[in-house]
Amino acid sequence: MALLRRTTQAGQPDEVVVEPLTPEAARRLRPTLFSRFTPGDLASHAEAEPGLSWVVRGQAQYALGGHWRHRSEVGEIVEISRGPYRRRLLGRLLRAFAEANTALVVLDFEESASDGAFYADEGFRTVERIVEYERRGCWLPNPPPPVPSRPAGPEDVGAILSVERESFPWLWWNSEAELRHYQQLPGVEVYLSLEAGRPVGYAGITVRGSAGHLDRLAVRRAFQRRGHGAALLALALERMGSLGVKRVTLSTQEDNYKSQALYERYGFRQGRWAYDIRGLWLREPEEAVS
Repeated sequence: MALLRRTTQAGQPDEVVVEPLTPEAARRLRPTLFSRFTPGDLASHAEAEPGLSWVVRGQAQYALGGHWRHRSEVGEIVEISRGPYRRRLLGRLLRAFAEANTALVVLDFEESASDGAFYADEGFRTVERIVEYERRGCWLPNPPPPVPSRPAGPEDVGAILSVERESFPWLWWNSEAELRHYQQLPGVEVYLSLEAGRPVGYAGITVRGSAGHLDRLAVRRAFQRRGHGAALLALALERMGSLGVKRVTLSTQEDNYKSQALYERYGFRQGRWAYDIRGLWLREPEEAVS
């Protein structure tokens, strides 16, 4: 429990208590007009994230945190309700993240102008700018040479995680829980690229009706420039085309020029959609420097 102090209009000190938000208390709250949550949603979140859900005693102001993409070392500000205690709630939530040894806390949602100013004042800065690419249709007039490949199953999670750590920046590594969750989502398929029978790359796609999304494309550093990336991209497009996909989208980091060159070579063009992931570093991640 965190005990905070403010001054009343009469100039007298007034104690304000920030305490854990329990599921029972959450059900009694009335979320503000701008909230994404119902009381039931708040209760579910408080139950799932007991150390990252806080409320001002006697008030309807709360702070909700979580683990971004199921990663214990990356926290996420899920929602902090507006009001006079917002800054104090953020401070308590950040302290909870620090106590849990979280390296980075991110904002992964579109912010209003006032929200953006609030978090900027608290030290949040852009850690990644994401841009969208899109392609009409899936047919390739000059497909690259194929490489050995096969669908991935639950038993391949370890191999996929190993590929990621040689391919992506630290922020974009999946946790095992996130990857297993992803593989079970409707419309998701994952394919491995092989060399001498060993997985050296993978692609993940999601298909929903006529819309397809290339979720992931990764190749181990030592096996790059051998055609695996292009072959995986072609395989993903062929599979999506066979399922009736008419438009394919993907997102990538704004400064990932190598991947962008590959996508543009095979007919993708940058779309209008882009957004910033902002974050606050609490410590340097050991994994990123090991």
